Order: sequence, then C-alpha cells, then structure tokens
Amino acid sequence: MLGTCTAQRVVGLDTRGRSSWLAELGVISVTDAPFRADPTGREDSTKSIQAALDEGYRTNVTVFFPRGTYRVTDTLNCSQTWSGPWSPPFRTGTHVLVGETPREAGGERPSLLLPPDTPGFTDRSAGKIVLFFWHQNPNSASTQTQPMNNINQILQGVDIRIGKGNYGAIGIRHRGAQGSAIEDVTIWAEDASVGIVGAAGGGGAHTNVRVVGGRFGLDLRLAQPAPTVVGASLVNQTCSALVYAGRGPLSLTGAQIE
Repeated sequence: MLGTCTAQRVVGLDTRGRSSWLAELGVISVTDAPFRADPTGREDSTKSIQAALDEGYRTNVTVFFPRGTYRVTDTLNCSQTWSGPWSPPFRTGTHVLVGETPREAGGERPSLLLPPDTPGFTDRSAGKIVLFFWHQNPNSASTQTQPMNNINQILQGVDIRIGKGNYGAIGIRHRGAQGSAIEDVTIWAEDASVGIVGAAGGGGAHTNVRVVGGRFGLDLRLAQPAPTVVGASLVNQTCSALVYAGRGPLSLTGAQIE
C-alpha cells in the first residue's frame, strides 16, 4: 500500500528512468533514477533525497520511500511557498512523503538514519532539524515560517533513527494547518533534544506517533490553534514526554507515556 494521498499524473516520468508503474500512480521513488538514494544505509543519501523532495514538490507528486535505511547528514527541507491568492499552487504545492508498508508485522520499515556524532547536530544549545516541514511566503522579506499557510504537507510511514551523540538533533519539526500530518512514524531519539517539534491544528493532526528516548518527546509549544494528537507513545524521555503552550486546548487521545 502506498498510502491514501493522491496526486496528478506527470507525463514522461518513465523517460527519466523511473518505475513506470509508480509514474502511473503519480509517485516517484527516492531509489529510482535520477535520485538513486541508497536504501542500505552505507552511502550518504542526503542530496539524493532532497532532490527527490524538490522534484515531488515541483511536479506535485508523492515521494515514495521503499523499505530500507537511508543515511542523512543534514536537514531535509520540505519548504512550501506560494504567492497567493487562495488558489494553486497554494493548494497543490505540497510535500507528501510515504513509506512502504512492511510485508509482515514487525518487518522492515523505511527509516532515515542520522549517524552518531553527526557534525552540526551535536551541540545541545543549537538545535538542528532532521526533517523540516514549513511554509514561506515569497512576497515577504522574512524567512520565518508561516504555519497558518503550511497545509497539506504529510509524512506517513517513514521512521527516523538518531544515533548517539547528536544532542542538538530534532527529529521532525512540523507546525501546520489543515491537511498537514505526521502519521505512523517512530523516532528513535537516543541522546537527541526532541523527537517532534510543532503540532498541527485547524484540520491537521499527528496520528500514531512514537518517540523513544530524547530529552523531550513532543515539544508542542509551537502549535496551530487547538491541535490534535491521536495515538502517541512516548517512552524514556529524560526531561519531559510532552510540553504544550498554544491557543486553545490540545486534544490528546490514546496516549501512552512510560
């Protein structure tokens, strides 16, 4: 199963060496040409994955991660932008990342691996994000995020493994509005600062998220109004499993904290 997200078909994907059956579905794979991300974890796949993310955003298709381990050493940037008004590409310019479903319970899942002691991630006082979803209006001189416009951006079924010694690492930052989500994701945080920063509200939600280790599991002080989290599992954080400060109540359903 590739997930429930749909996208327009892009004619001519096969001519660039990608799987024709994925092209028919409006999907590109990070392991296909021209990206060729390494699913064994031996090679650094940061640039390959970023190129796939950029292409998926540009052509409005889903980016698919086959089962495997993908080594990354820098922030993967899922930046969304629009110039208004409330019309395409506002509604269609989006990042949708979907991982391959394991063939059996407990089977191999796709995961992003941040190796131990990765430069840039080791300073606890200077947080650095592994996977960053955000929005910027190009008409603004500011480079700050605009979370109320960060919509329809989705991560589904791709785990993150953070190696030891990455004290400043933040697994995912995703503060979004309607249609934005983190779904079916586990973050193995080890020594990291935070598993997930940011919550989705106003029609967005984080569902079936699990954080093991780290100083904080969910840091939801950056959140859209009335955010929703369903099915959170927070295990062995050294400071706090969850912190929240935002407009309106946080709806937290089915949480397990150890």
